[in-house]
Formats: sequence, C-alpha cells, structure tokens
Amino acid sequence: MRERIKSIVMSIITTDEKVGETSGGSGHLADKSLKIDKLDIKEVEKGYIVNVEYSVYISTEFTYEPDNPPYHYTKHKEINLTKDLSVH
Repeated sequence: MRERIKSIVMSIITTDEKVGETSGGSGHLADKSLKIDKLDIKEVEKGYIVNVEYSVYISTEFTYEPDNPPYHYTKHKEINLTKDLSVH
C-alpha cells in the first residue's frame, strides 16, 4: 500500500512542479527533477492524510559539480486521499 501511495504522491508533485526538460527565453536548457525526502502516511476514517517533504533540483547546461551545483529547494505538501486512493 505504501508504494502505491508513494507512486500517486510522486505523480501529483511531478505535475505540480512541472518536472522535466525546459528551454528558457534565451534558448538555454534546464532540467527540473525531484526527490521525496520524507513521506508520512496517516490512515484516517475517510482515507489517508499524506504529508510529503521533497526536494526540487534545477540543473542547467552551466551546472557542474562541485563548483556550480544544481539549484535546489525543499517543499512540504499535504495530500488527502480517499480509501480507494483517489485525491480528495
């Protein structure tokens, strides 16, 4: 069950954060990816309350380790799911 919920949460935040390759107005490429840092699932009467903390990473063609690492930030989101795992 945990893996199925994690997959649903990943799908939601991937869409919300517009993960993937993009091109800016200048024509430079960037890639946005994410990683789930913490996933807390609480079962309640009507379904599940999922609290997720995740990191978003933005890499560009100018990104190189260790001198110019990818820009990143962290976010928190609460997602309510019904018993049949649809978004409430």
